[in-house]
Amino acid sequence: MLKDLETVVRNAIEAEVVVEGPIAVTETSHPFSAMDYAREPLDIAAYGYVEEEYFVSGTANVYEEIDDEMKIKHVDQAYKNRIFVRKPSDARKFSGRVFIDIYNASNGYDIEDIWRRSYDYYMNNGDIYIGVTAKPINVLSLKNFDFERYHTLNWSAAEPAPQPSAVNANMSIPGTEEGLVWDILSQLGTLVRKNNAPFLADYPVDYLYLTGQSQSGMYLNTYTYYFDQYLVDSEAKPLFDGYLNAVGAGVMRALNQIEGENKPFATRLQKHRPLNVPMIFLSAHGDIELFGAFKTSTEALVEEKPEDNTRHYEVASAPHTDPASPLIPNNSEIVKTNHPPKILDGEYNYTVNDIQLAYYINSAIEMLHQWAANGILPPASSLIERDEEGNAVLDEHGNGVGGVRSPYIDVPLATYYANARATADQVNQTVGNVNGSMEYFSKDKLSELYQSEEHYLETFYKAVDQQVEDKLLQPIDAESMKEWAKETIQKIY
Repeated sequence: MLKDLETVVRNAIEAEVVVEGPIAVTETSHPFSAMDYAREPLDIAAYGYVEEEYFVSGTANVYEEIDDEMKIKHVDQAYKNRIFVRKPSDARKFSGRVFIDIYNASNGYDIEDIWRRSYDYYMNNGDIYIGVTAKPINVLSLKNFDFERYHTLNWSAAEPAPQPSAVNANMSIPGTEEGLVWDILSQLGTLVRKNNAPFLADYPVDYLYLTGQSQSGMYLNTYTYYFDQYLVDSEAKPLFDGYLNAVGAGVMRALNQIEGENKPFATRLQKHRPLNVPMIFLSAHGDIELFGAFKTSTEALVEEKPEDNTRHYEVASAPHTDPASPLIPNNSEIVKTNHPPKILDGEYNYTVNDIQLAYYINSAIEMLHQWAANGILPPASSLIERDEEGNAVLDEHGNGVGGVRSPYIDVPLATYYANARATADQVNQTVGNVNGSMEYFSKDKLSELYQSEEHYLETFYKAVDQQVEDKLLQPIDAESMKEWAKETIQKIY
């Protein structure tokens, strides 16, 4: 049976994919998450980039886990999905690196977490970013957003459900199949790797990476655990050169959509096996509490993994998400998906934690590439200290101890709460405590810590420069961090 499984999986990886597009942009129709419709519109043409939406069609298998082994449940189910491509308009400026990003579905619509945090990094390097819709609830939201544009997308299950059906508490839709995602990812990867994608006809691909954040990081953990062993061709060349998981360590999900599933997002404890290619996990301090409800113990976040090809970094006092991102779709776009508008930065009743996890995601991406392409090993894993009960240890300022340490907390101006401190009337503002909050120190405390503004900046800049030397910060992000310090100390000192 294992041989049959391997044959079925490998055949699916190589299965034909039909590409439709680019899907036209008109005065009345545009892609969801187009940068022209972000909270703060981004002119990617100024970077020398274009964004194009395509539909991909094929057949995918559905797998299930029985007695801790992957089994075949259904074969050759038809699907039609959407992908969103951002690439240099001039192919000569292409770096050779492609990043396929599994769109997060935690809000019920496509969330481009990695892009929002690393768009500067990608476009300054000349990389190609491909976002892929990864769950039926997101397809429904696309149809709500623009039915004429997206009505042909299809993630139907082999077994129809009684109609009308409704989205359940786990954001699953009876009659659809979430388990189609695994072969969709493999087939898209093969299309790109073999340069068979028409949208990459003039863009020779040298390196291909797969990324995910939060719930899509959970998907990535599931995918690598079950499928990485099959993603090597007869010449021992891997399909993906590496994997990056941002704020999604410690959890995975069921392989298929299960009726009556009682765990949020079909969550499971993460399991590990050696991988063929490097994988980096970058976690936020806020994940420790956030994922506690999904796991028997927060210790699952620090489970040992084979250190020959994985690294795990936890960023002390950093929150899970960045609600201040300017690239979140404008609320006028979000409400079209039939989901509530986002609370905007400045509308919270607390000061949003401003530790920029994005800077460390950028460095993790670069470390992953240098590891995969040039064999340059990244620094050893670095984890936040925990007490006997698995809670994060805090220093005298209330900030995290251990892990990757931003200069924000090594040379602090505030206490950073990785999970927002909010009053009872703010419960709707702290959904799952994905946001963090902060409280600036008093002027008296600042005077105790620093002799002057200049003393603070000198100390902060030194810490930043050390992280650049240690490859934990990219030089361009280091300069942004220094600008933040200069502006902030002038306001509060």
